[in-house]
Amino acid sequence: MSGLTELSKSFCFVRVTGSGRVSNFPGAVLSAHMVAGSGGAATAQLRDGHRSGADVVVDLSAAASHVDARTFVPPLWFDEGVYVTLGENVESLFVTMDTDRRSVAPERARSWFERIGSWFR
Repeated sequence: MSGLTELSKSFCFVRVTGSGRVSNFPGAVLSAHMVAGSGGAATAQLRDGHRSGADVVVDLSAAASHVDARTFVPPLWFDEGVYVTLGENVESLFVTMDTDRRSVAPERARSWFERIGSWFR
């Protein structure tokens, strides 16, 4: 598993190739894209926490040689960080996150929608 790559003060991404901790800090997952290998169907889980027994927030699945691509609007908030569990045949999982609580925390969801709406005016 690779480390987080920071694109700005709060926006980062990671390419995951094995089960493990993606982030140790709270943040919002903006998207998850899983690529299944040619050997068969693939599954993955995003968990809110630092270990494999943490609560499952997202289940991903794809048929052989296909992709399960998800964009979350509004973003999914993870209070305790993100742990990823990869099943068989997962080539990779790409996760994008925003760690700026002021922009994506649940109590600010309305202002987040207002901010996004302003992009289209």
